[in-house]
Amino acid sequence: MKFVAYVINLESSGQRRDHAARQLDAAGIPYEFVKALDARCQAPQEFPEYNEGKAIAFIGRPLTSGEVGCYLSHLHCLRHFLETDNEYCYVFEDDFQIIPQCTAWFHSIPAAIQTAGLDVDIVNLARRQRRYSRRVLDTDAGALEQNFYFPISAIGLLWSRKGARAFLEYGSEIHAPVDIFFRSLFSRKGTGFALAMPLITQATFASDIDAVKSELSLPRPRPPKNLLFFLRNARRRYLCYAHAFRNKYLSG
Repeated sequence: MKFVAYVINLESSGQRRDHAARQLDAAGIPYEFVKALDARCQAPQEFPEYNEGKAIAFIGRPLTSGEVGCYLSHLHCLRHFLETDNEYCYVFEDDFQIIPQCTAWFHSIPAAIQTAGLDVDIVNLARRQRRYSRRVLDTDAGALEQNFYFPISAIGLLWSRKGARAFLEYGSEIHAPVDIFFRSLFSRKGTGFALAMPLITQATFASDIDAVKSELSLPRPRPPKNLLFFLRNARRRYLCYAHAFRNKYLSG
């Protein structure tokens, strides 16, 4: 079973890079660092992939530059993955922390999924949703659950080639933060999974996505959340609930 791990890392974040490398070396996981796009000194509108009108319609506000950069970094990882002959890939944001007793399990999960013949696009390694979930497989890492309402988190993900192609097909135009887009897409498709016991958590580093350093020429603080944001958020959430209900109870 061939797999690789990609770690999204800003060149300026040496501490995070070292922290990630120590963990993956200890786990014996093959990995590559992928240069994160540091978009904090650019306006979101400078990126041709970004559709601000659609973002306001979908989440009720424009995206920040950091959110656009994070999204593009995930896209870059999966484009690179599909250029290889690996069957699965892990994608980590560089503030991940492997739970110590879980180190050995990263090798067994892809093999267990393939042996069981499951239709898996993506597995969330850091978070699960109990609502609208179904236990489908017992692995060395614990129970694998089909999470019809996909968890909000992109800190650690396992992708199949089919899932990567789906993200590139449906997500090439940016109109939401990447974790919100994952929830929307995989709640609709019903092919998102998570582990009953997460393998990773978030390390205690300051956020490189939301931080705005004083030396940057165009600081981009998060836009204020207004009534439109809350209305769009409620509509989006309940639409995901509807997809999750349909996929769990009414499909096949």
